[in-house]
Amino acid sequence: MPKKGVDKKMMRAKIAKNAIELFIKYGFDHMTVDDVAYKSKIPKGSVYSFFESKDDILFAIIENEQEFYDEEIRLKIQNSKTLEEKILSLFDLCVSQTTINQNRQKIYQEFVCLVLNNKNLKMVKFLKNIQQKYLKWLEQIFEDAIKDGQIKQHGVLFAKGLFAMAESVLLFSAIENYNAKDILQNNIENLLKLLRIDDENSY
Repeated sequence: MPKKGVDKKMMRAKIAKNAIELFIKYGFDHMTVDDVAYKSKIPKGSVYSFFESKDDILFAIIENEQEFYDEEIRLKIQNSKTLEEKILSLFDLCVSQTTINQNRQKIYQEFVCLVLNNKNLKMVKFLKNIQQKYLKWLEQIFEDAIKDGQIKQHGVLFAKGLFAMAESVLLFSAIENYNAKDILQNNIENLLKLLRIDDENSY
């Protein structure tokens, strides 16, 4: 049990922040609880006062990262001018190859694998909430484009399919030489060609 007066949520966040560095350096499989304890300057037993397991540490890592990432994406979408830019902003984790995004990709991919193998209900719910939230944002982007007369009325029906494809691209991006950015951009371009009202080839 945590000592009295210790903010458990704050300590989880602090330890998870230290664990991110270890995750990036060693990978989840080779990161140990001993490493996390040493990095956090606390006894190994104290780690288990705040986390149920090593898997729970990864859960805390993605919880922390997701909060910051959500705000980044909101701002990117708000500052995007075209429909295509807004969609690509939503899928920034797939298309942007900055160092921080590459690390986030690894964290997300590892977390998805953990959820599939672990079936922890809290983690499953968290992952579903992320997916539902981003799908809702994508549907809103499509609905706004329909209101603005950019795409046809049925355009929003394609949102789920596009989102599922982007999710697959993100997971497959772990494969060497898999060009997630080009694959996603090409699919978005082709879809918008079919849906744009001013395109003579629109569906």
